[in-house]
Amino acid sequence: MVGQIKGLREVNKAFADIRRRIDDDTKAAIVRAAGPIAAEARSNLARYQGADIAKIRPEITSRAIYVTDFAQPHTGLRGDFGSLLMIGIWQAVQDNTEPLFQTTERAVDMRTIKEGF
Repeated sequence: MVGQIKGLREVNKAFADIRRRIDDDTKAAIVRAAGPIAAEARSNLARYQGADIAKIRPEITSRAIYVTDFAQPHTGLRGDFGSLLMIGIWQAVQDNTEPLFQTTERAVDMRTIKEGF
């Protein structure tokens, strides 16, 4: 038996719209939640002389979020700063992992409530 479903294209379009809005809400929430990670990384690295900490900020792509230093190297006088930067950011990520997950879950929950699920 062959059946025909009317309105399937519209249903698929509605689900695609919901998915897109969930993606946008989730990305915005992750960037907001990564702000404290970047702030803590800046405070962790502020004690090192010559550190350009003003450019440590979160950046999001379609698959990941990064908290990194966007400053360009100037003098090369601090050869160990790359490892110090990595340690400072890693400590900030470890301290703020749970709030990051909670914020992301909250954003998805709010979108599903708004969409009526």
